[in-house]
Amino acid sequence: MTLLRGLYPRQIISFNVTYPIFNKLTTYSTTNLLVCVKPAPGIDLGWTSSTKVSLLYNELLVGEADLETGNVFLTETNVAFYNLEGFKIWNMHGFKAFIQHVIPRPRDESQLEGRGPAVALKIDDKGHKLAISIRLDMMGFAKTLISTVRRIDDEIEVVFFIQNPTRVGICFGETRFILEKDCRILARLYGKFNIVSDDGMQKFQVKGPICSDTTLFGKAILKGVSADKHSDTWYTPAIRLFEMEVDLDALIEGEH
Repeated sequence: MTLLRGLYPRQIISFNVTYPIFNKLTTYSTTNLLVCVKPAPGIDLGWTSSTKVSLLYNELLVGEADLETGNVFLTETNVAFYNLEGFKIWNMHGFKAFIQHVIPRPRDESQLEGRGPAVALKIDDKGHKLAISIRLDMMGFAKTLISTVRRIDDEIEVVFFIQNPTRVGICFGETRFILEKDCRILARLYGKFNIVSDDGMQKFQVKGPICSDTTLFGKAILKGVSADKHSDTWYTPAIRLFEMEVDLDALIEGEH
């Protein structure tokens, strides 16, 4: 293989897990991926006839796929879209570690450096075969920012923002959450939870009934529980990685 060039973080434009909506090709051991790569100037991806995409996390090979021409789309600006349907997850330890970068939860601020996956391209001596290696461990981490909590009669609403520097998007769709304090459930909340592959601020709103005989005060934790359309897939343990602290002492009463 002839090394063309090592392409690093910003060459990944987006990396969407299960696109554009859930379908039956996602299970506990498979998923759908849409990878969008913009190569460095001078590298033309159109002059190859086959592509192999490898996902790695540290030394673990998370998965690998050979793509036919119909699963690769190249724009007139030399941006390539790689459609990996039914991608087999070879190493679940590496896949879980990768997903943990995209799901916000309390973590050390030093882990929040903003960058996406790193990419390296190789092409064989005859120019036919392109190999794309994507290093998932070199990503930053998504995080939650600024939350407001409001009580409206017997319901509670939590509004928060996510900043996602990873350039990886995951669409959970309609998602269930709980608000928990000291191992007691205070409320059950619902809302659409689609994390986009964009490093801007994304707004989320979840809302639901407060449990009976509940007093709201102090610090509580908003936790993910399940995604309605993904109950028999890796989405269930993935959404349960989500945690965010909520300050109930800052509760606002009444409508907006």
